[in-house]
Amino acid sequence: EQAHRSKMQAAVMSKIAMRWRARGVDPAFQTWHDNATRQARSRVVAGRIIERWRHRAAARAYESWHEQAHRSKMQAAVMSKIAMRWRARGVDPAFQTWHDNATRQARSRVVAGRIIERWRHRAAARAYESWHEQAHRSK
Repeated sequence: EQAHRSKMQAAVMSKIAMRWRARGVDPAFQTWHDNATRQARSRVVAGRIIERWRHRAAARAYESWHEQAHRSKMQAAVMSKIAMRWRARGVDPAFQTWHDNATRQARSRVVAGRIIERWRHRAAARAYESWHEQAHRSK
């Protein structure tokens, strides 16, 4: 064990001595190593940036395509409705007349309901006014 420890210390001391001897060369090597490390890191970062730009461009292209596809689908639906109306021209006037009459009748029911409610409230309002006048006179 002692012999092993001595060998280890000798190896460490040898490395230290070699470093001292190579002091003149070591700073240049260390600078080169630092620059090479920075350059490799810069390449990685630049690669990531380029990938993001590529994906962003692809995403924009997809969004543009998707919007155009949606517009085309909407235009196709409108054209389909127009074509169906042209095909059903004989049926359409009768349906349109029925629809207009049904809409007018529904509107008339709503208006009549409002008028009836006003009349009902008017009767209640007259009764209240009569009571109020009577109460005011009796004071």
